[in-house]
Amino acid sequence: MDQPANTNAQPGNPPFVTLSVQKGAPAEAGWNTLDGCDNSYTYRYDGGSDDHGNVVVHGRGKVVITVKLASDPALKIRGVSFENDPDQQLSNPNNSPRVATIMNQNNVPMENAYYAIEVTDTSNDCELTFDPMISNR
Repeated sequence: MDQPANTNAQPGNPPFVTLSVQKGAPAEAGWNTLDGCDNSYTYRYDGGSDDHGNVVVHGRGKVVITVKLASDPALKIRGVSFENDPDQQLSNPNNSPRVATIMNQNNVPMENAYYAIEVTDTSNDCELTFDPMISNR
């Protein structure tokens, strides 16, 4: 899992992330591979605090993180899950097939939490999960 490289996200500047996913070989360097349902998928996160989908927030106050899915139309956002969030800072109030919204309460420190964008490939009913980090400092 990626670690945050810098900390440019602030509550006054809501983070925006793009998850690009495609079937097959990567389009260029910087793509990761995930195997699932007899297919290889390549993906890359852009945006966030480090341009790799990780988000680090300084200060306190609610932050809305928007994640856009850029992919083949057969791939759709199914949901968002969270890991290592003991104070339940993170929630997923709504999604569309192409956009997920993550609400970060950001009222206590949170280290090494992860959000997982759950994507369904409707062409083969395959479920895939992609998981960058969120930290409150």
